[in-house]
Amino acid sequence: MKLNFKKNLFIVVTLFLVASCSSNEDVIDEEISQAKVTIENNTVNVPENSINGNSNCNSIHLELSGNETNTFKGYRLNIHISKSGDLERVKYYEFNNPQGSIILFLTPNFNPLSKFKIENFKYDETTGRLEFDFGGTVFQDENINNNRKISGKVKVINFKTIECSIGTASLTHSSNDLDLHAFTTVLTKFNFNTNQIHRFYLNNGYKIHMKFSSDLWNYVGTEKFFNINSGNDNVEFYKYIGPLLADQMQEIRNSDWKLFQTSGKIIIDNKYIENGDKIISGRINLVVQENGVIIYTLSGIKFKTKSLL
Repeated sequence: MKLNFKKNLFIVVTLFLVASCSSNEDVIDEEISQAKVTIENNTVNVPENSINGNSNCNSIHLELSGNETNTFKGYRLNIHISKSGDLERVKYYEFNNPQGSIILFLTPNFNPLSKFKIENFKYDETTGRLEFDFGGTVFQDENINNNRKISGKVKVINFKTIECSIGTASLTHSSNDLDLHAFTTVLTKFNFNTNQIHRFYLNNGYKIHMKFSSDLWNYVGTEKFFNINSGNDNVEFYKYIGPLLADQMQEIRNSDWKLFQTSGKIIIDNKYIENGDKIISGRINLVVQENGVIIYTLSGIKFKTKSLL
């Protein structure tokens, strides 16, 4: 769903004001939505009617667009971030290119933060005011040798919120050691047994697997301890070590991920129904080791996941 952000500008001018005020005081401009985009050193101002998007569930989806000019190709820039300003994905569509088709550019599949940043983020969901700066490099779909450097800033006065209609999964953590934000979640239940894997892909090149021998909704306790010998009830921590990839398929290859040794506990804080889905929320206390040496101690990782019953 696309939403335009438009406001009417009302100007009242009287003969008295014209005669008695300076030119800088003649008109008071009402604040409007606006953006500025720089693509490969070419800068363009984006008008209100070319700023679209909405916030839905845990995410913000913003689109900036423009037609071809003498110095600028036609484009559409989609920026997907969390309501806290965490980068999820950027898509840049370039039109009127020499091939006569649309070229799609993307942030990297598994570590978008390595090439793109969101800064000076401010969002008030009550008033709909959204502001942030952005910048980085995006890569052509399945051709990382072709890329575009993009930067800019955006201010939206009345950003629209759409009511969330599904139960959502998430994983976040902030500390001096490591910040974590899951931009993609994949929940899998196996048909031949009760085992489950809840995969959280993080925007800084890591991923966390929560593995259960049965559905967490039915777990009767509030704490579940795990270590490297815990079998199907544990938390796995991986780092992406594969090549830079930017494509729509986002194929997962096990050889591109390094698995670390882990131990700790899962703390179940709440179970509830959200938009018809059974939701389990809690925290993970996680110790990550490499060859027996502790590299991360992460306490209180917040997670939210769905029952697969």
